[in-house]
Amino acid sequence: MASASVPFGALLRRHRAALGLTQEEIAERAGLSVRGISDLERGARERPHLDTVELLADALALSGADRARFWATARAGAQGGADATPTNLPSPPTAILGRAGEIAAVAALIERPEVRLLTLTGPGGVGKTRLAIHVASEARTAFPDGVYFVPLAALREPSHVMTTIAHTLGLADASGEPPPARLAKYLRTRRLLLALDNFEHLLSAAPAIGELLARCPSLMVLATSRAPLRLTGEHEYPVPPLGLPERPQKGATLGMVVAAPAAALFLARLAAYAPRLRLTDADAPAVATICARLDGLPLAIELAAARARHLGLDDLAVRLQRRLPVLTHGPRDLPPRQQTLRATIAWSEDLLTSDAQRLFRLLAVFAGGWTTKQAISLCQGEAPPAAVEEALDALVDSNLVQVEHSAEQLPRYTMLATIREFAEERLGAGGGEEWARRRHADVTLAFTDQAERGLQSGERTVWSRAATAELDNVRAALHWSLTHDAAEHALRIVGNLDWFWDAVARDREGWAWSQAALAMTGAEQHGWGYARALFAAGSIAWNVSAFEASTRLLTESVARFRTLDDRRSLGQALMSLGLTALYQGKLDTAHQHVAESVALFETVDDRWNLGLALFSSGETQYARNPAAARAAYERSLAVFRSVGDPWGIAHALTGLGGLAMRAADYVAARRLMEEALALRRSVNNPGAIATSLTSLGELARREGDDDNALPYLEDGLARFRELGDAEHVAWTLRNLALVATRRGDWRRAMATLAECLTLRVEQGNPAQIAKTFTAIAHALLPRGEAEQAARLWGAAQGIRASSGEATPADEDGADELELDARLRATLGAARAADAVRRGRELTLAEAISAAQETLARRS
Repeated sequence: MASASVPFGALLRRHRAALGLTQEEIAERAGLSVRGISDLERGARERPHLDTVELLADALALSGADRARFWATARAGAQGGADATPTNLPSPPTAILGRAGEIAAVAALIERPEVRLLTLTGPGGVGKTRLAIHVASEARTAFPDGVYFVPLAALREPSHVMTTIAHTLGLADASGEPPPARLAKYLRTRRLLLALDNFEHLLSAAPAIGELLARCPSLMVLATSRAPLRLTGEHEYPVPPLGLPERPQKGATLGMVVAAPAAALFLARLAAYAPRLRLTDADAPAVATICARLDGLPLAIELAAARARHLGLDDLAVRLQRRLPVLTHGPRDLPPRQQTLRATIAWSEDLLTSDAQRLFRLLAVFAGGWTTKQAISLCQGEAPPAAVEEALDALVDSNLVQVEHSAEQLPRYTMLATIREFAEERLGAGGGEEWARRRHADVTLAFTDQAERGLQSGERTVWSRAATAELDNVRAALHWSLTHDAAEHALRIVGNLDWFWDAVARDREGWAWSQAALAMTGAEQHGWGYARALFAAGSIAWNVSAFEASTRLLTESVARFRTLDDRRSLGQALMSLGLTALYQGKLDTAHQHVAESVALFETVDDRWNLGLALFSSGETQYARNPAAARAAYERSLAVFRSVGDPWGIAHALTGLGGLAMRAADYVAARRLMEEALALRRSVNNPGAIATSLTSLGELARREGDDDNALPYLEDGLARFRELGDAEHVAWTLRNLALVATRRGDWRRAMATLAECLTLRVEQGNPAQIAKTFTAIAHALLPRGEAEQAARLWGAAQGIRASSGEATPADEDGADELELDARLRATLGAARAADAVRRGRELTLAEAISAAQETLARRS
C-alpha cells in the first residue's frame, strides 16, 4: 500500500508544517501532550491509538483523500510497528469526543514527576474510565515497562485488589509470597503505569496501594473512583460532565448547538443507532433540551441516543422531564450497573452508610442547592449537626453531591438533576417525604425572613447573589405550600419577597405567585402574614405597571398595618402606594403618602428604607418643586452612603442627574449618570442598569447627539423588554421616537409611538399619555401636519389641566416650549390657538382615539 511507505510520524510532521503549527500548537488543538506529539514524529512511538488519530485528523482539518491516507498510514504502523511498551489496555470501539481539555490536563499531571497517584473522580457515567484509558494509551512511551489496565468493578473483597493486580501483571503465585511482597519486588525497579478502574467500593484497600507506591519509586498509579482514595500524595482530578449547548435562541442552527461537546456526542451516537435519520436546524432546540436534561453525562447521552431512534427527538425531550424511566436498555457489553442510569446511581448509593443514605434522600427536596447551615436546619430533630456535616462530606466524596464556593467563599452544594431525581424516588419510596417537604418550606421561610432585611441594607449586593442562588428553592417551597394547604407558609414567604423578585429580575413571576397565595382558601385574612402578602403583591404590581391592582392591594395593606401597629411595614406600604399614585399622575396623593412614609422611617431603625423614602420624596416633587426634590435626593444620597449600599447610592445619583438634565447642565448630568451606571453594573442589577442606559440615551438626545443616544436607548429597551417592564419600555420608546423624528426616520417614529401609546393607555397614567401626545405632535410637525400636531398638543394641555399638573412638565419643558413656538410660527397665532383649543376640549378617551387614528393612518 502506497500510503504505508511514509512513516506515520513523517506524515504528521508534513501536515503540521503545512499549517505552520508548532508541536505545542498542534498538541493544544488536539488535546494531546507535547511529549506524545514529539514521540510520534520522531518514530519513538509508531502505533498511534485510534482516538489519537481521530483527534489529530480533526486538529489538522484533514478531509477526503488526505484523511483516508492519514488513517491508512496509522493502521499500517499499527500492523507492522514495533512498540516496545507492553500493555493490556482495551481498545474502545468509538472515538473519545469533547474531552480535549480534560485529556490535556490529565496528561500534563502525569508528566509531572511529583504526581505518582492520580485519581480521576466524578459521578457514575461521567466518563472516568474512558478518559483514563485514552490518557494511559497516550502516555505509553513514558512507561517502557508497561501500561496495564486493572478492572476492579467485579471485585467484592478489598483483600483481592493486590491479587488482581498481580494476576494482571502475570505474576505467578507459586512462590507462596503474599501478593504485596511479590508486587513490590517486581515493580521496585520498573517504570510502569497501573490504571486501577472503579476503586470506589474497595477503599479499605487504598493503604496497600500507598505502601506499594512508597516501595516502588518509578511506579505510577492512575485510578478511577467515585470517591478519592485519600492517600498521602494523592492528586485528584474531578472529571466534569460534557459541556452543554447554550439555550438556543431564535434562529439557532443545528451547527451552533453541536459545537457543544454533549451535543456532538449525542449526535454521533444517534448517527450510529439511526444512520438514516437526517436532522435539520428545526431539531436544534430539542437536541439542546435533551443534552441539558442529561446533565452532560456521557452514559446518559449514550442511553438517550439509543432511545431516540424509537421515540423521536421532540418526544424524547418531553419524556426526559423524568429521566430514570427513559434511560434504560444500555449496550449489553456494558456492566449491568451501567445498563440503566438508575443502576449506575444505585451503585454509588449502596456504598454509603445508612446515615449518609438518609441525608442523600432528604437533600433531594432542595431544588436549587443548599448550604451547610440549610442542611443542618433541614435535619433538625433528625440528626445532630456534626453527623449531618460528616454525612455531607461523604456525599461529596462519593460525587453524589457537588460543592462549589460562592464569591463569599461559603460552600454551596448541589446535585445533578439525574441524581436528584433518583434521590427523590428513594425519598418517596422510603416514607417521610411529606415531613421533608414541610421542613424544606420552613428552611426557605427562614431564608426569606433574612433576605427581606438583607436586601434592604448595606449588604444588598451579597443578598442579591443569595437570592439568585435560592430562586429554585423559593419556587419549590411556594409550590408545596400552595398545593398542600399551607396558607400561612405561602403568605409569609410571599410577604418577604417584595425586593427578592427585583433582585432576580422576575417581577412578573413574583406577581403570579403573590396572586396565587392571596387566593388560597383557609388563609387567615386578619393576620400579619396576609397583610405582608398584600403589601408585597401591591409593590410587585407597581413594578409590572398594574397600577390599579397596586393601588387596591397597597391601600388594603396600609389599613391592616395601621391596625397591627407595624410601623416599618406601614412605612414601606405607604412608600409603594405613593409611587403608584405618582405613576398614575396623582402628584398630591403621591407626595402625601411618601411624606408620611419618611416621617415613619425617621422613628424606625431602618436607615435603608429611610434613604429610599427620601428618594421617593424627591420623585414626587420632581415636576413641581425642583429645589425640594434636590434636597430630598441629596439627603437620600447621604443616608445611602452611610449605609454603604451601592444600589441606593446609584438611585440617588440618578435623581440628581435628572434634575441636572432638566436644568440643561448636561456636564453635571452625565457625570452623575455615569457614576450611577458604574455602581449599578458593579452590583449587576438588570433593571437599574437599563434605567441608567436609557437616562444616558435621553441625555444624549437632549444634547442633539443622536449617534450616542441610539445605542444607549436600544440597549436599555432590549433590557426592559427582557424584564417585562412595560412602564420603562414605554419611556424608552418615546425617547427613541423623538430621535427618529429628528433624523427624519418617519416610519420608525410612527411605529415606535404607536407601541408607546398602546402601553401608556394600558397603564392608565394620564400624565404619561399627555407626554406621548407631545411626542406625536413633534413627529407630525416636520411632515406638514401642523394643525393635527397643534390639536394633540392642546389635548396634552387639557389632560394636564384636568389633573392639576403644570404645563410644560418636568424635563420636557424646553422641548415643549419649542413645539409651541414652532406651531405658532407655522400656523399663525390665531390658527394655532384655535387648533390647540379644540384639542383641549377633547375628553381623554376622544384624545386617545384621535391619536390612535392619526398613528394608524401614517404608520
